[in-house]
Amino acid sequence: MLAYFPKPYPDELLYSMLARCKVHMGIDSPKHLLDLLYQKRTVIAVPDLPAQLQLLCNSLQHVQQLNAKQLLYQRTLFPLYALFIPESRKQHLTDLLVNSDGSAVYVEIGMSAGTVKLPAFFRYCPVCMNELQQEYGEFAWLRRWLVPGYQVCHIHGCELCDSKLPLRSIHRHEYLAACPQYCEDFTVNTNHSSKLALLSSSITELLATTESESPTYHQWTLFYRELAAEAGVQNGMQVSGTELHSKFRSYWPNSFLVPLNLVPVGPNSWLLAMFRKHRKSFSYLQHLLVWQVLKPQLSISQVLACVHSLPESASVSQKVLPEGPINQADRDRWLQLLQSGLSVKQARVLYDKALYARLYRNDRTWLLETNKGWHLKRTNHSNTNWHARDRRYLRQLYQVLALRDLELKTPRQSRNWFLKQLMRSSTAEKHLSKLPLCQSFLNRYSETVAEFQIRRLAYQVLLDRQNNQSHLCWELERLCGLATGRTRPLTLKFMELLEREVL
Repeated sequence: MLAYFPKPYPDELLYSMLARCKVHMGIDSPKHLLDLLYQKRTVIAVPDLPAQLQLLCNSLQHVQQLNAKQLLYQRTLFPLYALFIPESRKQHLTDLLVNSDGSAVYVEIGMSAGTVKLPAFFRYCPVCMNELQQEYGEFAWLRRWLVPGYQVCHIHGCELCDSKLPLRSIHRHEYLAACPQYCEDFTVNTNHSSKLALLSSSITELLATTESESPTYHQWTLFYRELAAEAGVQNGMQVSGTELHSKFRSYWPNSFLVPLNLVPVGPNSWLLAMFRKHRKSFSYLQHLLVWQVLKPQLSISQVLACVHSLPESASVSQKVLPEGPINQADRDRWLQLLQSGLSVKQARVLYDKALYARLYRNDRTWLLETNKGWHLKRTNHSNTNWHARDRRYLRQLYQVLALRDLELKTPRQSRNWFLKQLMRSSTAEKHLSKLPLCQSFLNRYSETVAEFQIRRLAYQVLLDRQNNQSHLCWELERLCGLATGRTRPLTLKFMELLEREVL
């Protein structure tokens, strides 16, 4: 149980707070920190959308009174997505991040298939970082620095610098604090367009939004329809793609759009899709780029107020068409087609379109009720040769094994590690039950924790002999990062043998 937790700095990431806590308390082991914070060792250190927030608040309630939803909206990047997804999905995602491990969040929020990706490395404003050092005596990671599109500090007007710390570290459970080791470049570059500074201000305002109801797809559709009319890019009920693309591309240069994968090309571009009927969510950055071109005079709050003022759904009145005289012969003929093994679509398209049209016009209720019972079940018609694929994967695994034996300083070569080395690792992992040769290989060659610990010790001993050095067992244990009390029995026996050899 923790007896201390640092106070947050303005706009600081929750990830940064946890990393500073680790530094302040002198905790070396990432898993030990997770034990103290979450009482579980499987939580992944995610900078943008961390999960298990309620568990964290419960662990720290005797130190600080934290609220899980406040953490979600004030210390993560969730506000960037919350307003642009349907309300039901937003509530579901909130529950995932607050009360579970959040494993499906990136898929459900649209980031996995989206065009806008997070930066590869943590970024920072050199002037802001210096101010943090002067005011608080240490560095920190701020939320806005992670946001794609936020390239210029809205306070100091200088471009952000890339740190040396990857955003997705190979050490998935470790929180790494901002420090001079990662932040070496403090060059202040103010040679940029004022458009980027305006976009950064909009992103900052969006990050500061509090929890509120998300607009519906219908409201977004109406808003962009009105926006097109006001901007003069509407041709009747249609949007003029040529004029819209011209306005957008003349404002935002390719040098800015290409790194973000947001260059609108062709009649099916994302830009034109935003001005059609909304059937899916768009990225916050796509919205902001369009607003800055067509409504630069409005703030984010004014735009959202305008969207919320529109009707939430369309009023639809369905006409009840009178049915014609019932023809029993047509019914019997339709049933014969379905009973012959045809699907509804095959019977309609390939055999008797006129019959279907007559029944739909004159006997619709009976037709639709009948068709419900004749839908063919979809089956997996995959012709994948799993035996051949099993042999191909096995050859790849043996190639990995041959390279592995030449390199002692690799991560633990577990079952998942071997699978990740394959070209189609997700397919192999999902269908492992159909790959018996690969299963046998993994059972035989996957490295246990004890074997991994012994390999680390052996590597350090080899280094010592090359450098004509020697270390005691407890020194070897520390150099290899073996936590006290977590060393496996087989590893302890190996260390005893080393100690006898030294003596």
